[in-house]
Amino acid sequence: MAANGAVSYTSRILIVEDERIVARDIQIILQKFGYTSVGIAANGEKAIQMARATRPDLVLMDIVLSTGFIDGVEAVVKLKELLDVPVIYITSHSDESSLRRARITEPYAYILKPIDVKELQITIEMCLYKHKMEKRSRENAAWLNTTLSSIGDGVIATDSIHRVKFLNSVAEKLLGVEEESARGRVVDEVINLCDAKGSVTKDIVQEAVKKRIPSVFEHVMLSGSNGKNTPVICTVAPIHNNFGNSQGYVFTFRDISELHAKSMELSKRVEDIEQAKRLLERYFPENLVDYLVDHRRQGELEGKNVRATMLFCDIRNSTGIAELLGPNEFAEFLSELFTGLMDLAYANGGSVNKLLGDGLLITFGCPFPEEDDTLNCVRLALQIREYLRAFNSNRNPKLVSSVAMGMGISTGHVFAGNIGSSRHMEYTVLGDAVNTASRLEALTKTTGHDILLDSFTTSCVKEEINIERIGEFQIRGKKEAQEVFFPIGML
Repeated sequence: MAANGAVSYTSRILIVEDERIVARDIQIILQKFGYTSVGIAANGEKAIQMARATRPDLVLMDIVLSTGFIDGVEAVVKLKELLDVPVIYITSHSDESSLRRARITEPYAYILKPIDVKELQITIEMCLYKHKMEKRSRENAAWLNTTLSSIGDGVIATDSIHRVKFLNSVAEKLLGVEEESARGRVVDEVINLCDAKGSVTKDIVQEAVKKRIPSVFEHVMLSGSNGKNTPVICTVAPIHNNFGNSQGYVFTFRDISELHAKSMELSKRVEDIEQAKRLLERYFPENLVDYLVDHRRQGELEGKNVRATMLFCDIRNSTGIAELLGPNEFAEFLSELFTGLMDLAYANGGSVNKLLGDGLLITFGCPFPEEDDTLNCVRLALQIREYLRAFNSNRNPKLVSSVAMGMGISTGHVFAGNIGSSRHMEYTVLGDAVNTASRLEALTKTTGHDILLDSFTTSCVKEEINIERIGEFQIRGKKEAQEVFFPIGML
């Protein structure tokens, strides 16, 4: 038993030796080494019977057996038909004919009598280890072969000189060849790829050799010897050993016949939609454009009064940041920051109406309303707060202070639609809610709170958001002081 309490496994060895004293000596030696002797057989017939019953890990076989009708070599031949067991021959002398027969059985080693104890131990250890590794290799090869044969893509594997070693059944069907006839041929003789214009793609392997990384051939036609042409995506991946040397290549072919047919069918529809989208993308982000195109809602751009929620957000100390970074880095900084903000806005159903230098105007509810627009807007502001924490953990090292933003949110009726002339049009929002959101964002600079809400927005979301009343403030453009609130987080 092992020191940790677990039962340790000792290798089990069958001894086949007709000299009983020699056999007993070997058994004692094995026990001394910590092995288990499953028994002693004096002849080949008994050895086969005991091996079948005990399933040993190793057989020590005397070549010349004076008893029984078969010698050690014949016994090993029959054993290998029954079991996957390694064999070490033990012999004092033998004629050349017997040794030639013994070699055919592929023994792991020979040990001469009289037996050297140390040699026996080393030989047994090497034999057991080698057999274990070979068995693992065979199992891995069988597992890999089964896996490659069962996947839905065609697979071809080659050796280092580009000769085919393996085809799975899908590749056989695509190419119209059997693995037996393709094995050993140069892969470029087996694979024929043509581009969209019908030109043959040559030297596929050489392309992979140059890149030393997987090469992908898209929108190509695979021509089989059966006359069948199949649109496929072909990937060529080099196989390298631990030293970076090429061991071969794996080719995969994904049949895209169904996708190809649908693509042809949809091409005209896509062209019409893209033309409409190019017109609308002057006004809206892509998420809204897709909706308008699909639902034929372009008429809503002409303008109407809607209840909407406005979110103004502005970067704090943007002038100082610009001085620290310089023009190019500052532009990169804004692009990185705004990309995340816009993704969050779109994910919550909002629309980025304007880029205001170092700030954004994000709208919810126009050009068309959706359920929970106001709640989604406040939720977005809370998400921006968390996004800034993540952004600051990886910010530009030149920025000593954390990047902060102020956000103001207001809800009310606004005009949303096109304003401008025939030379230039802009989709915009106008109304008291727009102005109030802007004033609240400015107020965050003095209150010390990053997000401020007006009273109507608060009444719409108070069942879902934990909100704190900040107080009453005189907001520019308003005759009376306005109550202002701070969203702490989701309830």
